[in-house]
Amino acid sequence: GKSNTRLYEIWTDMKQRCLNPNQKTYKYYGGRGITICQEWINDFMSFLHVVLENDAKTMNRKLASTKRLFEYLDVNNMIFRNPTVNMEGARTEKRLPVHLTLKQSKQLLSNIINSDDRNKIRNYTITCIFLNCGLRLSELVGINLSNIKIDDSEQTVKILGKGNKERILYLDAAVCEA
Repeated sequence: GKSNTRLYEIWTDMKQRCLNPNQKTYKYYGGRGITICQEWINDFMSFLHVVLENDAKTMNRKLASTKRLFEYLDVNNMIFRNPTVNMEGARTEKRLPVHLTLKQSKQLLSNIINSDDRNKIRNYTITCIFLNCGLRLSELVGINLSNIKIDDSEQTVKILGKGNKERILYLDAAVCEA
């Protein structure tokens, strides 16, 4: 695990040199005013992020693997205590979805209709559904013709989403026309 690595030793030694007056080398570091940034004092993962230049997702994946290993060792009485019990993962930024502007959407549909592809009507219809209904690609691929109802009483499509949850979407005029 990380607590037995060279980087962990470097981190703990650095903390001792800078923060522990009883440490022999403290007078050369902490005694001279050399300090550790507050973020690193209690957070090995923050230190590791800077040293290895890993992004937060990579660090969290490595931490999860390390935690599972130590949990296994702890449950099977192969170690005295689990050093990863209080370790927290790095904060990850939430990514905003990328979307097309109205102009880009119209251009995409125009390019499909004006293409020489023999499947352009099919492609146009699929793209219309995808753009107007806000489906995931996996949901779009899973649509069967029997799931689409377009008549005088209703214009709907039955979607099987994440976790096998069914939902019904109402289709607008542009999708029905396609």
